[in-house]
Amino acid sequence: MNRLTANLRGSVSLPGLDRMTNLRRFFAHFLVALLALTGPPATSADDAPPAFELRDGDRVVLVGNTFVERMIEHNFLETLLTRRHPERHVIFRNLGWSGDNVRGRSRAGFDPPESGFPKLLDEVRRQQPTVVIVGYGMNESFRGDDGLEPFREGLTRLLDALAETGARLALVSPIRHQDLGRPLPDPAAHNRELARYVETIRSIAAERRLPFVDLFRHGHGGEAPLPTTNGIHLTGAGYRLAATSIARGLGIEPARWEVDLSLRGESRFRGTRVSSIAWGRRRASGDRPILRMVLADDVLPSPCGDEPRVLRVRGLRDGPYTLAIDGQPVATRSAAEWRAGVDITDGPQHEQLEALRREIATKNFVFFQRWRPHNTTYLFGFRRHEQGRNAREVAALDPIIAGHEERIAELRQPREHVWELRAVGEER
Repeated sequence: MNRLTANLRGSVSLPGLDRMTNLRRFFAHFLVALLALTGPPATSADDAPPAFELRDGDRVVLVGNTFVERMIEHNFLETLLTRRHPERHVIFRNLGWSGDNVRGRSRAGFDPPESGFPKLLDEVRRQQPTVVIVGYGMNESFRGDDGLEPFREGLTRLLDALAETGARLALVSPIRHQDLGRPLPDPAAHNRELARYVETIRSIAAERRLPFVDLFRHGHGGEAPLPTTNGIHLTGAGYRLAATSIARGLGIEPARWEVDLSLRGESRFRGTRVSSIAWGRRRASGDRPILRMVLADDVLPSPCGDEPRVLRVRGLRDGPYTLAIDGQPVATRSAAEWRAGVDITDGPQHEQLEALRREIATKNFVFFQRWRPHNTTYLFGFRRHEQGRNAREVAALDPIIAGHEERIAELRQPREHVWELRAVGEER
């Protein structure tokens, strides 16, 4: 050992350090050099979080701050996931609270701040979740260094408590503070702090093998940045983009829809089922179209516009052609454009999707009144002796919410539609 130490001292000795200090320093340099050559240890399949999937009968609860609460109105994520598997009945409950943090402080009301955390947990348990999506970190990030360790401790405590419900958990990071230009403040310093909080969330997710979605990095891989109203609160368009990022970050594959038709060759259908198809002549008389087919799609279009629905028609003679779905004109293009492929962005399917999104928004609003009525102090708080008798009316919202859920279940089911292609100017 003395000889080994002497050799090491000859190679890495520094004035004023004893032998053991030199030995430790040598091994530190040795390990750094070794890692530089070999790279980080490979991650085994056992280290990766389990695949995220919404199952039939799932009850998804969203908890978090302003970012989550505003999904009540800007419900692109819920709509995107609801229509993705129309055969699965999945219920969503939004428990977001503006200005909240991992300790639930905003939920305390007139009670001591510490009471907010048990209130949060009580409401989550009341929803009997099988999935909980957690979105915190923006509010805490304004405390900088002073708030980082309390945030880690608070998030750990929250996840421990949520795990006791048996629900599957997923974490979503805060967004980047958007730079809207001067005279507004430069967000560079805040983004440096935000990055540290995001890494804290990432490390906790990795330790627990939980799915993690990094919205902070959105816009750094070629995508458009998430647009905001004030730098930290998303616009409706921002929520549309965020919904796509969250779904992809959770590993939920986009739906594919493509129809390739040929007058003389084989036709291919993807993402839809054809029950009948018939071709007519180039200048058919009367009301006979050049193409008529009946399709039933697997899923509704995406509310985020991120899943092209491309129709190609090969073998048409030159000239313009109009596509109508259930008699509603949706696109007029030249034969060359139909041959190259046209993205179908309108029609009865898109109208049904918008009806679904509106129904979800209405359900979310009614549920908000159910769990968080505006006059809660008079109904359940310290002034309930004045109007507490009216608290029973809150429970009367339950059958109304159930009715909206039934309507959502109907609207998420794609319907059969008649597609017709006609030459422009053809007599009907």
